Amino acid sequence: MAIILFIKVQHFQFSLVSCGTSYSKLGCYKDKHTKGHRPLPHLLFTDRNPRSYKSSAKRRIDWENLDTYMEDVVCRCAEQANAQGYMFFGLQFYGMS
Repeated sequence: MAIILFIKVQHFQFSLVSCGTSYSKLGCYKDKHTKGHRPLPHLLFTDRNPRSYKSSAKRRIDWENLDTYMEDVVCRCAEQANAQGYMFFGLQFYGMS
């Protein structure tokens, strides 16, 4: 399964989107799901599983407006990663950040 990886951008002029936290896309990377060796081991939230204790009560995946949804989920992930002090964050399996 692939991960789309982003980096927080502070005090720089370039970024793809600014939404309270600026960030730039780094690229796509493969996650082999090796136990104890996950590239991004901490789940910040999920929009896919409403029963998860990490469920985002704010949104469900909007398959009809996926471009708009993806901008929103990346922004929410960037803001949460920033609040928790992470330099990198990523999306995996659509709404899992």
